[in-house]
Amino acid sequence: MTEHLRPSKSLLDSLGYDSSSEIVISEFNGICNKTREHVALKVKEWNGVVMKSFVKMVEKYGMEVAREMFSPMWEAVQNAGIHGCRNGEKFTLYQYLCQKGIASGIQDSGAFMRNPSTKNQLESRIPLSEEQFDKEFSLGARIGVNLFIYKFSDRIEVDSDNGVLWIAKYTPKFI
Repeated sequence: MTEHLRPSKSLLDSLGYDSSSEIVISEFNGICNKTREHVALKVKEWNGVVMKSFVKMVEKYGMEVAREMFSPMWEAVQNAGIHGCRNGEKFTLYQYLCQKGIASGIQDSGAFMRNPSTKNQLESRIPLSEEQFDKEFSLGARIGVNLFIYKFSDRIEVDSDNGVLWIAKYTPKFI
């Protein structure tokens, strides 16, 4: 299992992290080749694992919060597996289910989240530029970051030292 990483203390504090918080860590293998068939199989595999987390989110926060958190988390999982792990490397999803909301962290072997300018860009919610577009293999032309991660995340943090994107969603009564 991968080293246990945490979001920043300020993010954990804002979510009401305490001894009753649940931490879920899931590991996945990224794509090994770029055929649509292979990618479809990997996405189906990832979905099976992520859906178990979704059920936990529904139980703890209700359907509305779980549904809104699922979209950016699922987008980040797909981005890590397709763009950040091109040779089948492992990537990890960390989830902190806390009193006031959930933080999901996605760590892959790619360089994108390790770039300090990416940290500033994502935390400031600046749209990705054409130069940042993955021309070698793409399914959605940067749509996911803008439409899912930016739109549905209440807070975004990038740990560029460890290459982790942290996205948080607060329950409605704590927004």
